[in-house]
This record gives sequence, structure tokens and C-alpha cells, in this order.
Amino acid sequence: MDSFNSVYSAYVQAFYTEQEQLDLLQRQLQEQFGALNVTMPSTIEGSGPWSSRWT
Repeated sequence: MDSFNSVYSAYVQAFYTEQEQLDLLQRQLQEQFGALNVTMPSTIEGSGPWSSRWT
């Protein structure tokens, strides 16, 4: 599985624009938050007690 992830990551970096990579990451994060039945915060400040870690 690590090999697949490495190849996939290299493909995305080689053929996706930076904006497409960000859009893909956002969709993946939204899916994971959804799987946890949690709404993804729209801002860093909206992430609650963890927001101070990114500012």
C-alpha cells in the first residue's frame, strides 16, 4: 500500500496544478470529517481549542 501511495502522490504532484491539489485535499478532508460525523470548520478560528496550534 505504501508503494501505491507513493506513486499516487507523485502522479498528483506531477500532473495536478497547485489549485487542483488543494481542491483534492479539501475534498478528502471533508470526506474524513463526514465519516466522523463532524462538520469541517471553515476557518482556523472555527477549529476550536486546536486553532492556537496553527497561528
